Amino acid sequence: MKDLRKLRMPTVPTRVVMVLSVCSLLGSSCSAQASAIESIIAKPEMGFFVTSKGINEGSAKLGGLTGADAHCQSLAETAGTGDRRWRAYLSTSPRAGLPGVDARDRVGEGPWYNAKGVLIASDLEQLHSARNRIDRYTALSETGAPIAGRQHDILTGSNDDGRLAHVYGGPATCANWTSDQDGHAMMGHHDRFLGPGKRFAHWSRSWVASHPSRGCDAERVKRTGSAGLFYCFASDGDAASRIEPQPINEFPSFKRGLNIAHWLSHNFLPDAPYAADWFDQEDVAWIAAQGFDHLRLRVAGDRLINANGDIDEAGIKPIDDALGWARKHGLGVVLTMFSLPGYFNGVIGEPTPADRSSPFTDVDTLYDAEYVWWQVARRYADTDAELRFELLHRPQAPDAASMQRFNERMLAAIRASNPTRVVYVTSRGMDVDSLSEVMSSDSVASDWNVALAFEFKEPEAFTSQYEKTRPLVQFPGKVPDMSGSVPADDPIRRSFGAELNAATLESRLSHFAEQIKQVAWGREIYLAEYGVFQRADDPSAQNYITTLRSAFDRHGWSWAVYDYNSGCAVRDDNGQPTRILKALALQPAAIRAQ
Repeated sequence: MKDLRKLRMPTVPTRVVMVLSVCSLLGSSCSAQASAIESIIAKPEMGFFVTSKGINEGSAKLGGLTGADAHCQSLAETAGTGDRRWRAYLSTSPRAGLPGVDARDRVGEGPWYNAKGVLIASDLEQLHSARNRIDRYTALSETGAPIAGRQHDILTGSNDDGRLAHVYGGPATCANWTSDQDGHAMMGHHDRFLGPGKRFAHWSRSWVASHPSRGCDAERVKRTGSAGLFYCFASDGDAASRIEPQPINEFPSFKRGLNIAHWLSHNFLPDAPYAADWFDQEDVAWIAAQGFDHLRLRVAGDRLINANGDIDEAGIKPIDDALGWARKHGLGVVLTMFSLPGYFNGVIGEPTPADRSSPFTDVDTLYDAEYVWWQVARRYADTDAELRFELLHRPQAPDAASMQRFNERMLAAIRASNPTRVVYVTSRGMDVDSLSEVMSSDSVASDWNVALAFEFKEPEAFTSQYEKTRPLVQFPGKVPDMSGSVPADDPIRRSFGAELNAATLESRLSHFAEQIKQVAWGREIYLAEYGVFQRADDPSAQNYITTLRSAFDRHGWSWAVYDYNSGCAVRDDNGQPTRILKALALQPAAIRAQ
């Protein structure tokens, strides 16, 4: 039988009962007083509100669940409903053997009404379905005031089901609501605002999980569109755990990376075979000491599955080794597929596959690529967030539709065993002009553990100066006319006469930033590869790298420079830093640790 006490009609004070009793004896002489009292009794007691103010100047550092709950209780008391047990609608992650808490398990069973007496949801099922009544008109503060649209991002740390959310490979809780530094918190839109639409605004976004915050400090929370507010629910004394989780471990930040090329892919036979001993743990230690935080490990995916369809242990062992070295020295790893079965040679000098074909045009090759990722993802399913995946380097898909199909199939294969691991996806050209096409996929757009990757080689007349017969191009400078040494079909011809300087680069990147913001706001943008070939003179190379590094930091993009040991290296043959490393101006790990 349903417990009628859960309807939570307000307790009627003794004085009100006496007035009603007297009025029943006197008849109409006090009917006005009785009507007023009856209207008070008919209004359900508040069981839901959005906090009218945040904590710690609006940051996501709330003092854990204990601090957030106390804030809810205090605001409720000022509104006259302090007799109820109030809890913040926040999820936390497990830590040190203690269980995490899902927001849905903290708020009782319902029903819940707002300060105006409007029903929000009758139970948990309705609350986490399309049938709840939370919107810009009903998600009010404890005093019944509306929440400003510019503050519509509400802290939750939860997914649409009210359970712990993950973004970019980690729990989206700002270290269980104890951090005001780097990190992310999942946020919902209390007003459900999705976009302006063509003819009218759309109000259909999630009240729980719309996008993550830019950071955990008050400034970045504010720039996301929030004042650090959160939802409070009356839990009515439910038995949900009150265990206070501890802050989660820190994982690599994946902001300053280094490409490891020509070791597990794009090798040059016979001098540099697959997994040659020129790269080992000493190299990883050196990389970490310079101030990099992750490796972008380009691997030959066509060498990872044997004829029986199993993981090729000899082929994958170097990846296992690299992960171990990186973990020991505090680095993350982006595992990037450079080649796939039947598509590209992973090792230069090996025979071209007799069955060479493209996963973008041949369904069997697509299935093989999907199988590689399915196996690799299973292999590393228990590895922590220090490992990320990148679907394919330079896909060269013929069109956006085939690229979308590829991304969706590879992502589904990974998600079967790695539901929250960060996966980098890219577009057919892996460039600034086509990257926005990625977000046309619903499965990509709805996955907040997906980030976007691209490479930047512009202007190639400067960055890719391989031919010694061509005039030397400088930065800043002007691209000379090289008609006598450049083939008629070479795209570089389009840059003849172009001015090369910081302003032209920034203009190009700012245009891209605005474009990508329209379709992928809040996403991590990863510049997976950029560099300058060694023929460029030292001042020009350093000016270029410094200009780009400054632009990337300004736009908030993570990056991986190209590369460790090649014509664009950060370390020379004698083991010393090159001009590229000096231009990056990284803070060595020893200094950062002080």
